[in-house]
Amino acid sequence: MFREGQVTSYVDIDIVDDNLIEKDEDLIVRITSGDIQVGTGEIRVIIHDNDGGYRFGSSRYEVPEPGQSVTITIEREGSIIEAAEARVETIPFKGDALATQDYTPISNHIVEFEASEAQATFIVTILDDELSENNEEFYVRIVSVTDGRVANPDEATVVILDDDSGRRTSGLSVEAIVGISVGGGVLIFILFITIVIGCCCVLNRRVPQIDPRAPLRYGRETAVTYNPYDVYFTPRDPLTYRR
Repeated sequence: MFREGQVTSYVDIDIVDDNLIEKDEDLIVRITSGDIQVGTGEIRVIIHDNDGGYRFGSSRYEVPEPGQSVTITIEREGSIIEAAEARVETIPFKGDALATQDYTPISNHIVEFEASEAQATFIVTILDDELSENNEEFYVRIVSVTDGRVANPDEATVVILDDDSGRRTSGLSVEAIVGISVGGGVLIFILFITIVIGCCCVLNRRVPQIDPRAPLRYGRETAVTYNPYDVYFTPRDPLTYRR
């Protein structure tokens, strides 16, 4: 409202804090009048969000094992005009990747954002333990930020892809394990052949052989002398012996 002789007037616009992490927003303020000619009749008002959020660029990263490193990205949203910092750390996964053996751990590591920079990265070094094992995992987490707050995802999984499938398995090489298996199979085969030959020998000893020099006795019960055993039998039909 302008009073008589007043050339300047002000309008207050209340900006409501919605506590949402979002990009800068704007609105248009327009001067309207039905009977006054207006020059520059509108202006643009930019609302800089004060709810900056920090999150990982991805919730999962994969990296091959042999002496590689994984580059992890942190993104920030909302107000990015000022420089900022985020602190991160690695977290071992129980029974999986081991710190100092599978990767170089970090604790309270500072990731710096330059003014107006929406992304920043940090590196975790992967170690080659020369063990044949399954793929392993560990976590990285955003611990704190200088302004704003931590958004989801605030943790990311790092998967180490094992490259030692042909080296060692529980202290033995795959070649050694194969050799042991083949050797065991050969031993079992030899043992089997030995048993078969032994059985044949025993059966052969029990096969009766007629001793042509032994006397023959005839009667109801006929005794025939065999070598090495005497076998008695009663024939149903008359026996005819020929020398």
